[in-house]
Amino acid sequence: MFPGLFFVIFVAINIISIFHESTAVGQESYEDVEAFLEPYHKIDVSTVETGIIRSLQVREGDLVKKGDTLVRLDRDILNHALAVAVEEGKSIGNITAAAAELEMQEARYEKLKALLGRGHGRENEVERAASDVTVARGRLLRAEEEIAIKRSEIEHIKAKIAAREIKSPINGIVIEILRRPGEAVTPNASGLVTVVNVDQLKCVFDVPRKTAKRIVAKKNIQLKLDSGKTINGFVEWKCPILNAESETTKVIVRVDNPNHAYTSGEYCVLKPNAIQLAEINDIGSNRRNASFEK
Repeated sequence: MFPGLFFVIFVAINIISIFHESTAVGQESYEDVEAFLEPYHKIDVSTVETGIIRSLQVREGDLVKKGDTLVRLDRDILNHALAVAVEEGKSIGNITAAAAELEMQEARYEKLKALLGRGHGRENEVERAASDVTVARGRLLRAEEEIAIKRSEIEHIKAKIAAREIKSPINGIVIEILRRPGEAVTPNASGLVTVVNVDQLKCVFDVPRKTAKRIVAKKNIQLKLDSGKTINGFVEWKCPILNAESETTKVIVRVDNPNHAYTSGEYCVLKPNAIQLAEINDIGSNRRNASFEK
């Protein structure tokens, strides 16, 4: 009878100690940390070319895919330059003339060489003929190189024409048109169109030092929206450096939003006490399991 009574007392003592430990930990509270949901990717699309905007291919609110054309710059001058380069690239007159001259010089050299072999020619004439053959080959090579350069120029002009079609670098939504047709743009100017991807959102929190200790990078975490709804997030990055002035650590939490259920700009709260409660439950569960194992 007494052994059984001692066992009951032992279990009761452990349960009471677990309760007091959990209560003591629970007394330490942490203030909520606030931020706003924002697009994970936001790009002000600009240009590497200088020119005049000819047309806009999108409107605000349009869905775009990566590679879709957003803006076209004027390209009349480049189109003209391309037409000229194409015609010059087709010109083979210099190559034909150089090839004919080379053939003639080679034939002359062979004749003089044969005469010299029969004792009817002079050696200096043969040497001069050989030199003329070398010069003729150089002229043919130069003509061929000029054609190759023209063809490279054609590809360069085509690339510049393609660059005057400003394309979206991401899948997303056009939220703002920054420049209008007729305006001049340069590579150093501000963007032309703003595109955002809201398939993923993020919250950037400045977390107090004490709270930051409880947040682990590359782990899931819960956020609470202004509507009262609790959503799941993922700690994308936790800054390893503490801001000495504010005594906060920057934490970036990613929120997957494939169905666009959440709105960019929505107020959200990181609740560190929820993290703490989960840790308390884990402590209590581990202690109870250890007690019963004994």
